[in-house]
Amino acid sequence: MKKQKVYNMADDDKTRKLISDYLAKGYSRKVIEKSFIKAGYSKKRIKQLLEEGGRKKFALPVNLRLPGRNLYYAVGGGIVIILIIMFFLGNSNDCKADMVCFKAKADKCQHVKGYVFLEGNQISLEADRCTLTKWISEFDPVEPLEIVELLQDKDMICEYNKGEFDDAFLNLTGSLDKCDGSLKDILIEIRLSQLELES
Repeated sequence: MKKQKVYNMADDDKTRKLISDYLAKGYSRKVIEKSFIKAGYSKKRIKQLLEEGGRKKFALPVNLRLPGRNLYYAVGGGIVIILIIMFFLGNSNDCKADMVCFKAKADKCQHVKGYVFLEGNQISLEADRCTLTKWISEFDPVEPLEIVELLQDKDMICEYNKGEFDDAFLNLTGSLDKCDGSLKDILIEIRLSQLELES
């Protein structure tokens, strides 16, 4: 036969607190009763204390957290982060070499980045608010050093109307009449020099 615990008022206060905590954590009265009886508490006294708990005589702590509250925050925060990532990946402004993507976004005057390869050189493109900026970001290794030094760190800015993005913009020398900048000036000089040599 199990040894019954001897009680005093201090024990009842501690036991009430424990029962309150377990009830607040969502444990059933049956489970709580069995646990305390197994621990040597009087079945009669535990039933009385549980009965008091059922009549709301237990003072629950003010800062009592709901069971799993942190888990809900973690799961909710995780979902929000996933949605944000999906939004930015789905609305990425970097089309890379996909010119169908680039033209679609540029035509709507959205912010977009991309690049094309032209004669071994990588031409970087960035459009925003119906303005296209283009520059040579990587030169073909066989490109003469004089040309690289001449065109390096130069760009041009081209303006267009919404819904009127021209495929010619994707070519380095296309639609120069709608562009301004140091790259345009140098390209025109190179073109004039070539024409002069041909004549």
